[in-house]
Amino acid sequence: LHPSMEFRCFVSNHDLVAISQRDHTNHFPHLSKNYLSIRCTILDFFDDTIQDVFSLPNYVVDVYVDKNDRVWILDFNVWGSQTDSLLFDWTELVSLQQQQQQQQLSQKKEEEEEEE
Repeated sequence: LHPSMEFRCFVSNHDLVAISQRDHTNHFPHLSKNYLSIRCTILDFFDDTIQDVFSLPNYVVDVYVDKNDRVWILDFNVWGSQTDSLLFDWTELVSLQQQQQQQQLSQKKEEEEEEE
């Protein structure tokens, strides 16, 4: 496994809210060039494979993206300070979690208003 292609994904309320490279102590120039493609690959994998299957609403999942753009699950971890947040701090992640929850509430309210 090439360390540059290992990522930690933070999932809140069944939605992927943040992605961090796992080896955050090293700079990998190719990541800045390919980050949109890598992000899309991970998001597609999450949507297709994990999101509606894993029952916990909040968790952290580590993945690996291989040279053929296949994504492999490496590990699941708990959502919280006992899991290393790598390039984020937990204050940021909780803020992202709260923003995501507000967006979901707003969207639900809009849908209910449209039904009336």
